[in-house]
Amino acid sequence: MKPPFPNHFSVYLDLIRVIAAVVVLSHYPIASWQGDITNRFNIAYDAVIVFFVLSGYVITYATAERESNPVSFISSRAARILPTGMASVILSLLLMLLGAWLRPDLYPDAFQLDSILLHAAMSFMFLGEVWWLHITPFGNGPYWSLTFEVWCYVFFGIIYFCRGWYRTSSVVLLLLIAGPKLLILLPIWLAGSICYHLSNRRLASSNVMTLAFFAPAITYLLIQLNSPRDWSYYYIGSQLESLRGEGLEGAANFGWGYILTILFSIHLYAAYHSPRLLSTLNTERVAHTINLLASYTFSLYIFHYPLIIFFRAIAGRSSDGYDLTSRAIVYILMLATVWLLAHAFEFRKSFYRRAFTRMLTKFRGVFRLSQSPQSP
Repeated sequence: MKPPFPNHFSVYLDLIRVIAAVVVLSHYPIASWQGDITNRFNIAYDAVIVFFVLSGYVITYATAERESNPVSFISSRAARILPTGMASVILSLLLMLLGAWLRPDLYPDAFQLDSILLHAAMSFMFLGEVWWLHITPFGNGPYWSLTFEVWCYVFFGIIYFCRGWYRTSSVVLLLLIAGPKLLILLPIWLAGSICYHLSNRRLASSNVMTLAFFAPAITYLLIQLNSPRDWSYYYIGSQLESLRGEGLEGAANFGWGYILTILFSIHLYAAYHSPRLLSTLNTERVAHTINLLASYTFSLYIFHYPLIIFFRAIAGRSSDGYDLTSRAIVYILMLATVWLLAHAFEFRKSFYRRAFTRMLTKFRGVFRLSQSPQSP
């Protein structure tokens, strides 16, 4: 069993999640100057990359420490993703049914209402991004990254728990189903897993760790401030798209995504070995506040977009201008709804985990067979 995270690092991971979740502001800026910033820099994409690396890091840690068998691994992942993810799809549908009637201009994906069962089923099964598909379930744009994350879970689970020809054939089948976009984004998620394994080894002195902690952030700013939005797409992503004649959608800017992955992984490794730099996070009040805010980040990420669009539709045209009062009301309503939904779904992970565990224990024989190194 691996040792738990140092306290300073555990709190810091939650702090990063909170900071990355502020991406919601890029989808509905409060002020014009903020809109100029979010239009100039693709902060939303950067936040997704950070979440991918964090996911690979934390899932690898959880598997090594307490989810040491397929049943616990699958039940934990399913308990976190399925109830909240499915609820977000259903909520997006209900909000679109009313919102598209009030403000059709806010719902360019309203054509999905002509085939509700198909789009809902594809979203429930996380098939919206396989091969060249790009399905944002009933206008819930951020859902695309959750789709990729689930496929990364499956890939990791196969590599970690399966043996022999089961592993090889399952990986091949997975890649055939998921397609090239997953193959492009998978290294970003796996970088977090690699970073976790390296964290148990201290490779440099404290001074070097301090440099490694700050240098990636400085490098990030220098690159972003001096480059056009989604700059790597024009050099790499668009060239790849032209070969196939299909769009890569969320994977299109992967050139910059890889660079950011390397920078953030270095930063994450240094943070693990820099308790002195993060000593202020060890105070009880600070840690409690950060942990509390972080507990809502997944619900905030997956529910915020359809809620913002819907409350804008209710507010009418007054929500389109940079009016602080109307936009603040939209945010207050969105945050209050997210709070309720988090308590209804995300905060009940323990209940769902027990339910999935009971169900999966019936298939222990299948799991044992997949772990056998013997060929039939």
